[in-house]
Amino acid sequence: MPNVKYYDYINFKLNPTTMNSSRSHSQIFTETPLQTKLGIMENMKIYTINAPDNYTHLLGDLPEGVEVLSKTDRKVELVHIFTSSKDTLPIFLKAAVNHIFSISAVWVSWPRDDSESDLSEQLIKSIALSCNLKDVKFTIIDEDWNGIMFRIA
Repeated sequence: MPNVKYYDYINFKLNPTTMNSSRSHSQIFTETPLQTKLGIMENMKIYTINAPDNYTHLLGDLPEGVEVLSKTDRKVELVHIFTSSKDTLPIFLKAAVNHIFSISAVWVSWPRDDSESDLSEQLIKSIALSCNLKDVKFTIIDEDWNGIMFRIA
């Protein structure tokens, strides 16, 4: 992973420079390019599951050699899952685990608007743990999606 500062809820709320800012939490989180937040580097293969149509637009200009795949039969460095359902999450996570190396990242994104989902951060972490995945960090993907990064526990 690149040497980048990531924020989580606790550090964000306790950091005096962000507490005194006139900018909203969302504005501060979104100042960092998404590809940086996700840890995307040159020549990475990214497998997306149920990604929104604007996903590649959200990523912006990608480093050289990065491939974003919606289908794959090989292992990749990063899997990014989008879901709003606790019923589909275990299925998507099992598919992700089958396509990652031991050091790969799995991102799970769910709607920021609670009324659009039956998922919560705690429920996602619990389901991921049952797939032998440990949460590493949280980020805001965009105005519609939150995200949690997992690695094999």
